[in-house]
Amino acid sequence: MANSVELVLTDQPPPGMHELVGQGISAANEARMGVNDRRPLAIMIQENGVLIGGLCGRTSWRRLTVELLCVPEKLRGRGMGAKLLALAESEAKKRGCIGAWLETFSPDAHRFYLRQGFKTFGEIADYPPGNTRYFLSKDWRA
Repeated sequence: MANSVELVLTDQPPPGMHELVGQGISAANEARMGVNDRRPLAIMIQENGVLIGGLCGRTSWRRLTVELLCVPEKLRGRGMGAKLLALAESEAKKRGCIGAWLETFSPDAHRFYLRQGFKTFGEIADYPPGNTRYFLSKDWRA
């Protein structure tokens, strides 16, 4: 039986592999920590009905994860990013979340998130090269 198992390295994984591995991790996590109440959370910035930016994330296990946040250049400096975060946080609280987390390697975004009350809990220097990747969180219980 052991002879039929092999490891195959590829830069072109087959369709469905990511989902299969994710489902395996989810099943193991749920067995250990309980059912995952994961729900997508998205806020769209639209101009004349056309999507031009926004926030993509999810809520699960009482936390908001901000995966992507993009304010188009022409709208920056007008409080749009703060409005996106405030709306996402409000919805996450309605879903029972007690905090949020995210990551960025943009120094400008890092400073923005600090101004929004996030605290840096970790970083990886020189990743990507010449930059720092920051991990930030915000606790709403305090």
